[in-house]
Amino acid sequence: VSKVKNLDYRVGEEILLKNPALEPVRRVAAIAAAVIVLGFAGGAGVYATPYTYVSFDVNPSIEYTVNRFGRVISVEAVDEEGQKVLDEATPGMIRNRTIEEALGNTYEAVKRIGYFSDASEDSLLVAAACGNTDDASKMTEKLTKYLRNKVNKDQLVAPVEGLSLSNQERLEAKESGLSMGRYELVKQIKEQSGEGQNGGYEQWKGETVNELMNTLKNEGSGSGHNGSKK
Repeated sequence: VSKVKNLDYRVGEEILLKNPALEPVRRVAAIAAAVIVLGFAGGAGVYATPYTYVSFDVNPSIEYTVNRFGRVISVEAVDEEGQKVLDEATPGMIRNRTIEEALGNTYEAVKRIGYFSDASEDSLLVAAACGNTDDASKMTEKLTKYLRNKVNKDQLVAPVEGLSLSNQERLEAKESGLSMGRYELVKQIKEQSGEGQNGGYEQWKGETVNELMNTLKNEGSGSGHNGSKK
């Protein structure tokens, strides 16, 4: 009960009372609420921050942006075939899913649109780029193993290869118009052929992953073409 000085108040009139003893409690509560809000905001910021970039190629090319928690925060088709795959993919099974779940759903969509048939010779390529090269290598190794398990389970004859890139190489790939994986394959082909790394990447856009891998193998054995695709 609080005593109030009579200032000619009328019956039923509302009086706002201030209790100095409660002020410290209110301040602490306000600070705690602010900390909680900032914590949520900070967590949301980290969640939405890109950390690793992953590309998946067969003939379609698709790239995922992954956060520190291994969740896909965005996905894009690098070419028209890649867009067909994304249109075929199960809605809600790529964004905000783990990269394994997203990759698995993409793999199933690629199968549904006709790749990996008995008569086809399709190779799968996964590549990862990150500011931390060790993390890029670990991601590549994990996803390569994941895809090989799926291919083996489906009893497919489809080689799976993995590549790791730096963020600088990822930017170079983007400038070339190729996915990270295709860019790295072409880069290796150009190095082995003695052509050099500057320019000439756009002429390889029509090559499938399988064709690029075969070209790289032939260049390594000295039986490849003369260094530029006509």
